Amino acid sequence: MKLPQLLEEVLEFSTVCAQFEASIHNRSNLDVATKFAYLIMSRERRARCAIEGITLTAANYPQTVKILKVRFGQPRLVVRQHLAALWKAPACRDMTMQGIQSRAMHLSLSHSVEQRSIPLPTPLE
Repeated sequence: MKLPQLLEEVLEFSTVCAQFEASIHNRSNLDVATKFAYLIMSRERRARCAIEGITLTAANYPQTVKILKVRFGQPRLVVRQHLAALWKAPACRDMTMQGIQSRAMHLSLSHSVEQRSIPLPTPLE
C-alpha cells in the first residue's frame, strides 16, 4: 500500500492527514502499533523533526498524532500561508494559466476561512 507522505507544507497537511486517516488511522483491522509504524514511515522533513525521538509504542501513537495535528493543522497558519502566497504572486498579466488557477485557489480558501470567523493576519505579521 502506498501511503501519502506527511508533507511539511502547512497548506497540504489537512489533505495528507485526511488521506492517512482514511487509509490507516480509521482501519479497525490494524493494531495501534502497526498504525504507528505506518505513521513513522510516512513522515517527512519538519514532520519527522516534530516526532523524532518518540518511542514506537502503542501508548505513544495517540500523542504523536496529536503533536502533528497541533503543529501542522493550525487554521491561522494556513491563512497566513495563503496570504503570503498571494502577497508574493506576480500580476495576473505576467502569470501562466497554472499561476492564475493557483491564485484563484488561494483566494477561494482565504474567503472560506474568513467565513468561519477566523481573524485574518496581515501578510507582514
